[in-house]
Amino acid sequence: MVYFFKKKLTWPRVFVRVKMKQKKKDWYSKEFFGLLFNNRCETDNNRNNTDADEFVDIRLKEYPAIKLKTPRMYRVILHNDDYTSMDFVVEILVTVFDKPPAQATFIMLDVHKKGKGVCGVFIRDIAVTKANQVHQLAKENQFPLRCSYEEV
Repeated sequence: MVYFFKKKLTWPRVFVRVKMKQKKKDWYSKEFFGLLFNNRCETDNNRNNTDADEFVDIRLKEYPAIKLKTPRMYRVILHNDDYTSMDFVVEILVTVFDKPPAQATFIMLDVHKKGKGVCGVFIRDIAVTKANQVHQLAKENQFPLRCSYEEV
């Protein structure tokens, strides 16, 4: 019989394989767990001293760590309009995007002159949240400011 026990360790995960020889025992029996936890394992020194009934063979099998992909990044873009004040755009950049006032002014001038300006690059969830915050603040202050996000 072969039993697998999963130990809680960091990656790579380690599984312990326990094999009972000759005498079949239920996995839930006290005898089985007694053999397992009393460390009656086969070694060169005690190979001849243990009975075949009490022999427990423990082997560790390491699984390779899972390779995680980096998340896709999205850039958040502010779009120009003729009605939103420049001060409000700077305020949005400072409060929502945590930009210093000098950098916020530079981005605001890009939005004004080029028609759009990049506010930052984030993962998708954060980009969507920041765009929604901009729309909500613009609506509360009665400005038609638009914000979008696109994949980098």
